[in-house]
Amino acid sequence: MSGPAWPRPSWQARIEIGGHPQGAGILVDREHVLTCAHLVGEHTEAQVSFPNAPQRYHGRKARVRHRGPWRRSDDPGDVAVLRLDEPVEVPPAVFAAPDHRPPHDRTLLVYGFPKGKPNGSYAKVIADFAQELPEGVQVESAAGHLERLQKGFSGGAVFDRDTRAVVGMITDAAKDSAIGRMMPVDLIRRHWEPLDELLPLTWLDPAGVGRLRGIVAGAGPHVPVEEMFARLFPGVWKGRDLVSVWDAIRYVAEECVEESALTRFLVELAGRLDGPAAGALRGWVREHLPEPAAPDAEGTASVIVKVENLRERDRYRVTLFSLIDGAVGGSRPPVEVGRDEVRAHVEGEIDALIGTVTGWDPVIEFVLPESWLCEPVEEWSLYPDEDEPIGAYHPVVVRDLGRMKVGSRQTRAFTRWQAAERAGAWTPEPIGCRLPDDRGLRNKLAGRRDLGALAYAGLPGEARLRVALNHGMPVMLWPRHTCTDAEHEGCPGDRFLAGLAEEFEDVRPERLPGQVMRLRAQSQEGHYGQSLTMFWDDPRRIPPPLFMET
Repeated sequence: MSGPAWPRPSWQARIEIGGHPQGAGILVDREHVLTCAHLVGEHTEAQVSFPNAPQRYHGRKARVRHRGPWRRSDDPGDVAVLRLDEPVEVPPAVFAAPDHRPPHDRTLLVYGFPKGKPNGSYAKVIADFAQELPEGVQVESAAGHLERLQKGFSGGAVFDRDTRAVVGMITDAAKDSAIGRMMPVDLIRRHWEPLDELLPLTWLDPAGVGRLRGIVAGAGPHVPVEEMFARLFPGVWKGRDLVSVWDAIRYVAEECVEESALTRFLVELAGRLDGPAAGALRGWVREHLPEPAAPDAEGTASVIVKVENLRERDRYRVTLFSLIDGAVGGSRPPVEVGRDEVRAHVEGEIDALIGTVTGWDPVIEFVLPESWLCEPVEEWSLYPDEDEPIGAYHPVVVRDLGRMKVGSRQTRAFTRWQAAERAGAWTPEPIGCRLPDDRGLRNKLAGRRDLGALAYAGLPGEARLRVALNHGMPVMLWPRHTCTDAEHEGCPGDRFLAGLAEEFEDVRPERLPGQVMRLRAQSQEGHYGQSLTMFWDDPRRIPPPLFMET
């Protein structure tokens, strides 16, 4: 069997235990050999020979580096990887793409070591990918060929005669049988994930795969990949379980047709990892993946942070979820925490939720009790233990928790919004430092039912804020400080109102959050945009009742 008709690749290996041949193996790089777990059993050491390479590469010592879950016949994961004690200067095997399927009538070659043939022998086989078996596909010895699959062919590469590309590995070759089982490349890599670094993947080059695998290597079984997939891609059916973080990554990359699917998944995953790994993963995404395309049609996206005060003193229920055009994109289960724990919890979850609306420009909406509406939530961090304010990256607004349930506040908010829309009355009405008393503000709002926005020169105070909330005021802006000047002509409050009047004249309400974000970014010490709270309660964006029940 010599000449061009019978290739003799030097990467074909013979596996021995205690000097006795057990079967075949495949050199995948200079120091690793892929074979079957049932060939090495419980042994930790083996000998590897390369019959088609120079004599010095015979009888090399190797240790079992990886063993799949196989323990007995018909168990899954009949895969083992041996690491040679010394690297060899032998060209390794080349693998076909994991989705490659040879035509049914294509004759493939297998090189094995049946009894009495220590230098190996070929068998011709045909792989029937339509005949799926547990952990593989059926292969059948080609008619008219003298050598049939038998003991000694297990671990042998099934490869294309012309391209030499390996499409699978024989895992079951019963004695004197014409039929065996091949584990395709796509299944082998599920049992030994580093193989992906050697495959011609369509979505990433080998160097990128290696770096990405290194970043997520420490992400253990605590990462709920099934839950993440279901939340990010609702309604997408997948034909199998995701067994690890890396398995989930490549499944999303190769099987999800959505253009930004991998970006969304990795951004959410970064929110699940510890500090250094999370930062490294975000950097990898920026370097290797394109910016997600903008949505084809206009729509809305939000990340909702609901903080609900409980009856127990200083205890709060915090719920985070995202919405795309009113449909839930992702969510976190509610947790109960103390007041001083709310910020840390939100900072630990917010980035992952933003990842569920990749491709959109979400508004971060904090739904808060009245007593929390002046909290500087836009200054909270986007990532745990990092000084990266949420408001530097996304529009951040606060909303009234009381309006999220059916009642008079919600009804009046709808009515006022509709009236303001008809009148086009969205330029903020200034409320100067000499604030009217509660009755004066109440009369003002009752007389202007089409007024959609207020701008306070200073902190409005709880009583006056409640008056505005009860009257359904949808948009309010105020600085988180009070004016201390004795004379209010040209005082900081006046300058604040003058700046807002120029900035927000005739601005549509849906553009206000983005406008405030830009204003905050420009603000420096003494600028009127500093410490600015944006109350923006669009009643058309009431989240689903399931998430807003109080």
